[in-house]
Amino acid sequence: MTEDEYMTLARQKYQALQALKSKPTFYDYEKSFDEIWQELG
Repeated sequence: MTEDEYMTLARQKYQALQALKSKPTFYDYEKSFDEIWQELG
């Protein structure tokens, strides 16, 4: 994976992380946050 490919993926995940603000509960936020980070890792 090149740096450009990684940065593209990281930008997409950043947008997904920002969308977490609309989660109704902290549990939903935490669950989604964990899923996003596992996908990125």
